[in-house]
Amino acid sequence: MKIGIDFDNTMVNTYQVSKHFLDVYKPNNHLKSYHDLPKDEELAFFMNYFIKITENLTLYDGVKEAFDFFEKHNIELILITARGQDGLLIEPTNKFLKKHNLNFSKKVFDANDNDKVLQNASEKHVKVLKYGEKSDLFPYVLNWKEVVDYIRKEILCE
Repeated sequence: MKIGIDFDNTMVNTYQVSKHFLDVYKPNNHLKSYHDLPKDEELAFFMNYFIKITENLTLYDGVKEAFDFFEKHNIELILITARGQDGLLIEPTNKFLKKHNLNFSKKVFDANDNDKVLQNASEKHVKVLKYGEKSDLFPYVLNWKEVVDYIRKEILCE
């Protein structure tokens, strides 16, 4: 069995860490994300902080336990992320994964729209599970314990 897993805001707290650095970059802002900056400022922010953001990410609760579960059940893991669009985040991401001993058999760094990736997979009869937010299109989970419980029940039929 194979499972594709996203990186940002699925395994790690990218939103919170990037918001912290956005507040350092532009104090007293009322923005939710650096993506809300004007394009030239967004690029400047990204170029100044992308490594610091990745270095300061932390794993969500339950990620390590889920990876242990996947290994125990011989589940092949594929990283599916948009972190390769400009090539700059590939090395810091690989370094983070190695530091935390999170192994993937394959890494796809050019997935640029999460919902389109999920829809495409679903159309190819791949079971899709959306992480972190409710979905009307796919079954969803809100944490990594729910991920493991879903796989146990719906896929492994334990």
